Amino acid sequence: MPDHTNEWYISGLRNDEDEALKAIIEKCRPSLIRWVTQNSGSPEDGEDAFMYAIEVVYRKAKSGELQLSCAFSTYVFQVGKFWWLKQLRRKKQRVPVTGQEDEVFNTVDAESRSWLEVAERRRFLQEKLGLLGNSCQRLLQLFLQGIKLPEIAERMNIQYGTARKQKSRCIKKLRQLIREDERFFDLFE
Repeated sequence: MPDHTNEWYISGLRNDEDEALKAIIEKCRPSLIRWVTQNSGSPEDGEDAFMYAIEVVYRKAKSGELQLSCAFSTYVFQVGKFWWLKQLRRKKQRVPVTGQEDEVFNTVDAESRSWLEVAERRRFLQEKLGLLGNSCQRLLQLFLQGIKLPEIAERMNIQYGTARKQKSRCIKKLRQLIREDERFFDLFE
């Protein structure tokens, strides 16, 4: 398989080119699955790690946020590895990491790891928000968009006082749902 530049991969993802995706799968998937299976995971866990990495890299490529200081395959590997290590931490397992992978892991900059954590927190909060009733979801989504409570009340065709009370109840319920989930402490330490 020919080596391609980082920009070729990024451009291919940005433009939804099948050739780029196939090249990424051929180049990145086997090593990540092998690493996961060598570190307390199954081949299915390796597939999950790879799919997560591809999703993150795809989103960043599409948004124009993907700026690499390492090889594309290294970056995909590290995103998947970071995700798998996080899964193991949740399960309270420790995984031995060899010096070589540890050295490669350091090539993924802190900004990328931070972005992954933010994305994971956002996904967690969206999941919990989805457990609320439709009225609470709508009110909180409008509020989180920065819309003032009087306008929210008008949009929802309710009184301002009702909107204020409902917002308070919805936030209280959302906090309860978040704190009851064991992932809360891993994500928001």
